[in-house]
Amino acid sequence: MTRALRALEDAVDRQLGDPEDPLLVSVRSGAKYSMPGMMETVLNVGLNDASVEGLAAISSDDRFAWDSYRRLIQMFGKTALGIDGERFARPLEDAKAAKGVDSDVDLDATDLQTLVETFKAVVQDATGQPFPQHPRQQLDLSVRAVFDSWNTNRARLYRRRERIPHDLGTAVNVCTMVFGNLGKDSGTGVCFTRDPATGRSGVYRDYLPNAQGEDVVAGIRNTLSLRTSPASTRLRRAAAAHHAPAGDPLPRPVRHRVHRRARQAVDAADPGRQADRGGGVPDRG
Repeated sequence: MTRALRALEDAVDRQLGDPEDPLLVSVRSGAKYSMPGMMETVLNVGLNDASVEGLAAISSDDRFAWDSYRRLIQMFGKTALGIDGERFARPLEDAKAAKGVDSDVDLDATDLQTLVETFKAVVQDATGQPFPQHPRQQLDLSVRAVFDSWNTNRARLYRRRERIPHDLGTAVNVCTMVFGNLGKDSGTGVCFTRDPATGRSGVYRDYLPNAQGEDVVAGIRNTLSLRTSPASTRLRRAAAAHHAPAGDPLPRPVRHRVHRRARQAVDAADPGRQADRGGGVPDRG
């Protein structure tokens, strides 16, 4: 792990935990077969009380930095520390209610900074320990959580249904972050080679601006269709270098899996993507 981390840091010329220009990473599974929603993921690993200030400075966006930090504590707390997710969801809902808004996008930097302190208090209360400030400790615990998620009940049930062998195991991918929550010109999305609701053949894509990770499938906000919405044109322009050529439905080869709905086999691909304002397209979900 140490050698691989150093290679990653050298490749991007940034270091995990650097308080001025921090390297932040996502930690996710890399199983042979896609198991969407079954395996754990932790985003924004590397943020702490010092590096969040550096992220705010280099991005010139305090709200983005504190939003990323509250997301890390919330996701890390649930995934790596085993804290009931409701203990984070409730304060977030309370913050929106106090502000009189329906979406977390409408919370400002001060609101999110307050949430960070609330979430850190949740971690302290639930575990008896403060939220880990050392990025390497965050990384090690996140990697262990992803490995452990291979043997959760939901993962085992999914493999049994999809006839995936239990002894295959999983890798853990550590990738540099690309931020879908960097503003309205960033976002996260999913695409399918068939409509997931009807099984009808054709490219189906949903996109959610100013969002990250699982927001696009969590139902917290209404997604935009890349077939009909203005987001489609904006995304094509922003990520022209990564977009598929004419006639090719997906930007790069993806693994297909079979879904069984209404006694009909549906061949569907589901690469989850995020793109920041630079048009980057990162690792697959």
